[in-house]
Amino acid sequence: MRNKSLFAGLSFLALLYCNNEVNSEPIIVSAPPPLTAPLRLEKRLSEPVKREKIKCFLPLSAKYDYLDEIFEESYCNNLDPIEIAAIIKQESNGDPYAVIDGKTKKESRGLMQLNIRYHKLTDYYNPFSNIMIGTFYYKFLRDKYDGDVVKALAAYNAGPNMVDMWIRKGWKGEIDKIPFRITRAYVKNIISMIDELKRT
Repeated sequence: MRNKSLFAGLSFLALLYCNNEVNSEPIIVSAPPPLTAPLRLEKRLSEPVKREKIKCFLPLSAKYDYLDEIFEESYCNNLDPIEIAAIIKQESNGDPYAVIDGKTKKESRGLMQLNIRYHKLTDYYNPFSNIMIGTFYYKFLRDKYDGDVVKALAAYNAGPNMVDMWIRKGWKGEIDKIPFRITRAYVKNIISMIDELKRT
């Protein structure tokens, strides 16, 4: 959960990574403020329905029930919890101990697959701190690309430097024209999951 000790441990900074083929300096931005304002009425009214959808969608267990954290961090960052749930599903299938590419500096860990080179956490497998930083990073990307979900998701996967290069070369955010096949499939899968969760 969001608390003072966690923020103190993070030194009020979140290191954001560029997970691509180009070596680049990490982006450093201020950590998100504590959640102080009450949730807006429309969010509170829609929350029970979304919670049930996400509970059926993610393999939550009594030991790792991080549903509250998904909602808290999503609302703190003015995001839809469904988007964060879909990213978690795609990145780790809801496994807090997931590790990708475990033998290189690009190793990513936890629910939202935080890159160990750029995200300096003491425990990448803690669902709460992992979701907090991962959600904040995704919000950073959403803002960077003026709310464009496709561009933000592509950057979450391929890195913002790579996406910026595609944009300079004329890419306008079309999913089918994403240059990287893996990133194209990644974005398609998440958009499909978001649409399914919002529709059902």
